[in-house]
Amino acid sequence: MDAVLSPAVKAKKLQRERAIFTAVKDAQLLEKQLLVSDKNRSANIAFRRICYLLHELAQKYVPNTPAAFEDHEKLTHCTKVLQSMGFKPPLTPQLDSAVAGMSVEVIRNSFEYRHLRNKIMASLSIIADLTERPTGNGTVEYQHGIREGYRRASEVAVLFLDDISEET
Repeated sequence: MDAVLSPAVKAKKLQRERAIFTAVKDAQLLEKQLLVSDKNRSANIAFRRICYLLHELAQKYVPNTPAAFEDHEKLTHCTKVLQSMGFKPPLTPQLDSAVAGMSVEVIRNSFEYRHLRNKIMASLSIIADLTERPTGNGTVEYQHGIREGYRRASEVAVLFLDDISEET
């Protein structure tokens, strides 16, 4: 894609990327300054305390049962986000172990992941079955080349399908 862009477009793109990078860095610096300023310190402490209280309530009333699986996974995710922000909410031993053991299962059980995975598997299945497709009109060499391309694409697709099916 970059090879098609003219030098003027590339320069504008580079300038835009630099501006975005600089703006993000400035925003992060301003955010840090606001978080540690004296006038905002009491508000931040209050919000942190509110987060901790709400988190304690959620731990108390969201059971880790199959019926409340999605709610418990959301609580686990929120806990992980709080910890990644530098907060250390008080955790029950059960939630602490769930957060520490939080793996890709949350992602794999999401609707979006399953939907995307099914689309990928369907696409790869179509590619894997290309060898059975008839080749188009053309010379014998052309048809032989198309068949060889189909065969190679099919082999690669089968490898990916094997990897995806081993994942589950």
